[in-house]
Amino acid sequence: MDSALNAALEEISPQVEDGVTLQSLWSKLESSLPSPLTPSFKSSIFTNLLHIPTLRFEPPNPNSDDYDNPNVKIFPQQSLTENFLGIYDSQPLQQSQSRVLHLLANARHNGITQTQLGKQLRIDPNSFHYVLRSLECRGLIVKRSALEKKKQIGASTSTNNVPINVPTHLVYLRRYAKQLASHQRFEFEITKFNNPDEESELQTDVLLKDYEPQIKAICDKLANANDKVLLVNDIKKDLGYCGSRPRQRAWRQIAGRLKKHHIVEQFDAKVNGKIEACLRLLDPTATRSGSEDKSSDSGNICQVNDQFVELPIEHQIFDIIDAAGSDGITLKESETLVDWLLPHANAFELQTRKGHRLTL
Repeated sequence: MDSALNAALEEISPQVEDGVTLQSLWSKLESSLPSPLTPSFKSSIFTNLLHIPTLRFEPPNPNSDDYDNPNVKIFPQQSLTENFLGIYDSQPLQQSQSRVLHLLANARHNGITQTQLGKQLRIDPNSFHYVLRSLECRGLIVKRSALEKKKQIGASTSTNNVPINVPTHLVYLRRYAKQLASHQRFEFEITKFNNPDEESELQTDVLLKDYEPQIKAICDKLANANDKVLLVNDIKKDLGYCGSRPRQRAWRQIAGRLKKHHIVEQFDAKVNGKIEACLRLLDPTATRSGSEDKSSDSGNICQVNDQFVELPIEHQIFDIIDAAGSDGITLKESETLVDWLLPHANAFELQTRKGHRLTL
């Protein structure tokens, strides 16, 4: 029940202006919950929603029997929406900042590219950079590196053009941001249809590309070679990077990452009277059995860099409560927490009931 109730609140919380109808809520939950939404299950969820003080219902004062009433609409209070977006301080948001957060809340785990956000909001790119930067400094959004593959299809021919790879950033609401290791990257494809009447775009799902297995395979071969040096052509033949253009493109991507992270160096050498390109392994730790731990450490380093600006104290307190999950923390623990992190307790309000645990 907790997971179903949390999923329902996740659908309701961003919709502070438009609200959510019960019909729309059940439709969204059916696609996200593993168990079917039986009438009794719907009634139980709706009954729990009725007891949440930060929700408003229209028409007001419905009862548990109205769980399937198509006319009932649920609105979150502003405080609930702000908590969902990660806003725990009194610093006001500009209209452009608020619109960015609501778009990212609806995108959830897919995120939105910086370019797409600017287009949807119709904000000048130079100004939009500062809008995102201000939200990033407050710890409300997170940017992740990604590769956008653009493909164009014309109306006069069915032949697809070769995709153009464009490095970009995916922007996430902080609660939905995924942590990436050093050799991971998000990739997605946008197909543009050039019709005479109108132009349309279709974006595929965001995929997580992990280069670690390919990098480890190359490093293992170099580690077992004499002086940790091999011909580039030999590596490409043994690991299947010769032949078609996609294979050659894959090799350039992997080799580029190896050199960028100073794992290998490429140099020319004279072999049997011919100048050949060679690779030398520079970082032997890349092939150890503990390389998984190394990549994990890289992810942690990345996380520290992303959180360059310390989160507000109010944000830290709510994160601690959120980490406790459905168990929450006791009122006594919360008072100790506030005294420890926030000397001026009047700047931070926690609405609780005596004897109850605090949960988000």
